[in-house]
Amino acid sequence: RNEILGFLDKGLGDLCISRPKSRMGWGIEIPFATDFVTYVWFDALLNYLTGAGYRPDGAGGGWEDVWPADFQLLGKDILTTHAVYWITMLMALEVPLPKTLYAHGWWVSGDGEKMSKSLGNTIEVGLLKDAYGLDAVRYFLLREIAFGADGRFTYEGFNSRYNDDLANDFGNLAHRGLSMTTNWLGGKVPPLGARTDLERELVQAAEQAVSHLHTELETLQFHKALEAVNVLVRAANTYIEKTQPWALNKAGDTARLSTVLRHVLEVANVAAALQLFVMPDKCEELLHKLGQADAAAAFRAVRAADDPLALLTEGAAVTVGDALFPRFRELPASIQGLFAAEPAPAKAEKPKKDKKAKAPEPPAEIEYADFAKVALKVGKVVEAAPHPDADRLLVLKVDAGEGQPRQIVAGIASKFAPADLIGRTVVIVANLKPAMLRGVESQGMLLAAGGSGVVDLVSVDADPGEVVR
Repeated sequence: RNEILGFLDKGLGDLCISRPKSRMGWGIEIPFATDFVTYVWFDALLNYLTGAGYRPDGAGGGWEDVWPADFQLLGKDILTTHAVYWITMLMALEVPLPKTLYAHGWWVSGDGEKMSKSLGNTIEVGLLKDAYGLDAVRYFLLREIAFGADGRFTYEGFNSRYNDDLANDFGNLAHRGLSMTTNWLGGKVPPLGARTDLERELVQAAEQAVSHLHTELETLQFHKALEAVNVLVRAANTYIEKTQPWALNKAGDTARLSTVLRHVLEVANVAAALQLFVMPDKCEELLHKLGQADAAAAFRAVRAADDPLALLTEGAAVTVGDALFPRFRELPASIQGLFAAEPAPAKAEKPKKDKKAKAPEPPAEIEYADFAKVALKVGKVVEAAPHPDADRLLVLKVDAGEGQPRQIVAGIASKFAPADLIGRTVVIVANLKPAMLRGVESQGMLLAAGGSGVVDLVSVDADPGEVVR
């Protein structure tokens, strides 16, 4: 909110929504200016609306049933594009606006660096899925951090969350309840029986889990919603330790044993139903083991029930099967393989210095095709500030006609003060891979004159976004 208010305080000018067809022949042609194509961000934003069924001639009936969106989710680095450009377009069309724009954060590496293919610190999601299962990956991504904030990812942290929440708590509760029911009560859902304070406390915990999950999902607080379920699961595991069904079985107290195990199974049913939205495969598998044929119906029943721990069918057959979430005492071999040490490159011998001074060699010649790979564009500096951790670096925001300013870190602090750069037209390398410079991402490079020291910045008299050839 503050970022957008600050942007609007600077005043809004015209926004170019086209590009010359001579530069971008693959775009969608502008109907009233056929030598131009639509700027990609303008066209892309309209897909939200047309995807819902909107048509300007009214032919897309029914789109009002799904529009406006309650929440429109977007990455925090494209906030201005959505909160200003997209909203402006909807206002011009006289179409209702999304009720909430929700900007989410980034996953960053364990050392706090933003993930980048060029840095090689991205998450191997395929390996995680193969080792732990897709449901576990979904669970971690929604449970680990507050949705909207940045979150640090490590494979050790993933394994710890998986073992604690899924293997030790949820999976263990389900497996214990099903195993004891099968071994001691004939593998059928036992009668509910008379409740003590222990059962009434468990019912209250289940009611709170249902209520809290609904409340938290209304504001997209997925981590709090899942924690509400986990609180119930932990309460049920504590309930098992307090009631000691193994002792009841040994004493031959079948009535009390039936009541205890029925409540354990009922909690497993509630936990599975409430977590269907994030772990559909595993939760449906557990519901089937509990005798619930229709997972969606089981969820609706839990949401509507006055007593969420009285929903299973007495006498229904239960199945133990394999553990839902087998425990990993250490990282799977496939994940450990990511950290296999690579042999250090052999040290090259330093060339001996020639006592006679030599003239500097001219730069090696390159083919035109090599030079053509470099994309140079005109940019305009809209913000400039010192780098927080490097005296010689400045952090710039450069408008390159792309809708969202680029962040570029440049080693020019010895020559320029930040205030001197605001409004300056520069030339940038637009297709350089992003890189982290002392903890700050740089999305390009400025062209400057000078060898060991910067003399001046390369500049041309052209609008932001123009190609430099």
